[in-house]
Amino acid sequence: MEFDELERLLDGTPLDLAAAVPMGEKSREDIRTYAGETVRSARAFWGLSQRDLARRSGVPHSVIAEIESARRQPSIPTLARILRGAGFDLRLELVAYDPHDDDLEAEEAAMTADLRQAVENLRQ
Repeated sequence: MEFDELERLLDGTPLDLAAAVPMGEKSREDIRTYAGETVRSARAFWGLSQRDLARRSGVPHSVIAEIESARRQPSIPTLARILRGAGFDLRLELVAYDPHDDDLEAEEAAMTADLRQAVENLRQ
């Protein structure tokens, strides 16, 4: 990520991380759903409704609903404000990249449809 992209991300300008970072489709899905799962978990911890969280955080209910359903990727300041409304702080940590999920995705993409179905049956 370039410095100007990081600067935009930190100042509240939305940055589509899923598009900015080269990665497989599974990893892009993970990024799109991570914020929603985090908000939903924080809200559920205190038994808050989306509307309660909207009032407490000052973020519109519709935005919270879109984030939780992975239809919207919030900026870091917006995510932090929502989580603060749920009584949590957002802390970010840089860690070394692990290509494990991308490797698994590539292996699955190389499978025949029959083999993919057999693996899915075993998972259930």
